[in-house]
Amino acid sequence: MDAHVRPAGHPSRAFPRGVTDSSRTTAFVDLAGDKIVAVDLNTGDVRWRRPDAGRPLVATDDGLLVVRRRGRRLQLALLDAADGDLVRELGPLPVPDWVADEWEHSDGFAAHARPHGRTPQVAWRAARRYRGGAAPSPEAVADTGSEAGGVVQVDVGSGDVQALPDAEPGVFAATPAADDQDPATPSGEPSYSIAAKPSSDGTTAVTLTASREGDEHPVWETVLDTPVSRRPPPLRS
Repeated sequence: MDAHVRPAGHPSRAFPRGVTDSSRTTAFVDLAGDKIVAVDLNTGDVRWRRPDAGRPLVATDDGLLVVRRRGRRLQLALLDAADGDLVRELGPLPVPDWVADEWEHSDGFAAHARPHGRTPQVAWRAARRYRGGAAPSPEAVADTGSEAGGVVQVDVGSGDVQALPDAEPGVFAATPAADDQDPATPSGEPSYSIAAKPSSDGTTAVTLTASREGDEHPVWETVLDTPVSRRPPPLRS
């Protein structure tokens, strides 16, 4: 077997800011603005980038399951894992309306999934926080503090989303990547990390690095996102 070919059949696994496919050859990484970047883990090549694609949950044989914010709703969708194109819209994730306001905050909303054939299961948790700068009013305090969670089973073929009322969100689901480091590296594989790296020209690029323990040189390093300027634009004359 070629050294770069990994056996198939393993579950989709957590990855820094995302997940991998079952063969651990492609990573789907969530970046700012709900951009998803697909990276070939053998070479570091970027296979595709899709802005506003959502957040990757699990890679199935049918495609990449994602959750996206659409107005006041959180919508599940299936993307083509090969190019990021939309395969089909699925049903909504059944969350309270206020969860949309917590979408951008890691302590306000989180979702993760596990493979289950063509019916993966998605667990989610949400907490309503006060995020104003001044001391909150009694009304604002009354509106915060709510917590919610649940588990749904998603039929990626029909689009049906079924709540599993007796399932506890934290019971079955794998622990998602909590930071920008690979949460668990199988023996013999590189470890992966994501960092925002400034350069001398005043830009910052989000990079993904594959490295091996004890080797000062990375296996590969690739830019995930277009460098962003950290300096103000020059004034027009």
